[in-house]
Amino acid sequence: MAHIGVDETSFRKRHTYVTIVSHTKAGTVLHVGEDRKKETLSQWYAGLTVEQLEGIKSSSMDM
Repeated sequence: MAHIGVDETSFRKRHTYVTIVSHTKAGTVLHVGEDRKKETLSQWYAGLTVEQLEGIKSSSMDM
Protein backbone atom coordinates (compact mmCIF):
# COMPACT_ATOMS: atom_id res chain seq x y z
CA MET A 1 0.00 0.00 0.00
CA ALA A 2 2.51 2.58 -1.13
CA HIS A 3 0.06 5.38 -1.96
CA ILE A 4 -3.12 6.09 -0.02
CA GLY A 5 -5.91 8.61 -0.38
CA VAL A 6 -8.12 9.95 2.41
CA ASP A 7 -11.48 11.63 1.95
CA GLU A 8 -14.68 12.16 3.85
CA THR A 9 -18.20 11.84 2.61
CA SER A 10 -21.64 12.15 4.04
CA PHE A 11 -23.39 8.85 4.62
CA ARG A 12 -26.83 8.66 3.02
CA LYS A 13 -26.98 12.48 2.77
CA ARG A 14 -27.87 12.85 6.45
CA HIS A 15 -24.81 14.86 7.42
CA THR A 16 -23.41 11.79 9.13
CA TYR A 17 -19.84 11.64 7.86
CA VAL A 18 -17.38 8.82 7.35
CA THR A 19 -13.65 8.90 6.61
CA ILE A 20 -12.51 6.68 3.76
CA VAL A 21 -8.91 5.49 3.30
CA SER A 22 -8.18 3.97 -0.08
CA HIS A 23 -5.29 2.46 -2.01
CA THR A 24 -4.99 4.97 -4.85
CA LYS A 25 -3.29 2.70 -7.37
CA ALA A 26 -5.51 -0.34 -6.84
CA GLY A 27 -8.67 1.74 -6.32
CA THR A 28 -9.69 -0.32 -3.29
CA VAL A 29 -11.07 0.84 0.04
CA LEU A 30 -8.78 0.03 2.96
CA HIS A 31 -10.82 1.49 5.80
CA VAL A 32 -14.08 3.30 6.53
CA GLY A 33 -14.13 5.13 9.86
CA GLU A 34 -16.94 6.86 11.68
CA ASP A 35 -16.95 10.66 11.59
CA ARG A 36 -14.47 12.98 9.89
CA LYS A 37 -12.22 13.95 12.76
CA LYS A 38 -8.46 13.76 13.15
CA GLU A 39 -8.92 11.00 15.73
CA THR A 40 -10.66 8.79 13.17
CA LEU A 41 -7.60 8.73 10.93
CA SER A 42 -5.20 8.54 13.90
CA GLN A 43 -6.95 5.38 15.11
CA TRP A 44 -6.49 3.76 11.70
CA TYR A 45 -2.78 4.60 11.65
CA ALA A 46 -2.42 3.27 15.22
CA GLY A 47 -3.73 -0.12 14.07
CA LEU A 48 -1.04 -0.56 11.42
CA THR A 49 2.17 -2.49 11.93
CA VAL A 50 5.56 -0.80 11.66
CA GLU A 51 6.07 -2.53 8.29
CA GLN A 52 2.75 -1.23 6.99
CA LEU A 53 3.53 2.31 8.12
CA GLU A 54 6.95 2.17 6.48
CA GLY A 55 5.27 0.98 3.27
CA ILE A 56 3.26 4.19 2.91
CA LYS A 57 5.18 6.40 0.50
CA SER A 58 2.56 9.11 -0.05
CA SER A 59 -0.88 10.15 1.10
CA SER A 60 -3.30 12.60 -0.42
CA MET A 61 -6.23 14.18 1.38
CA ASP A 62 -9.22 16.21 0.35
CA MET A 63 -10.47 17.24 3.77
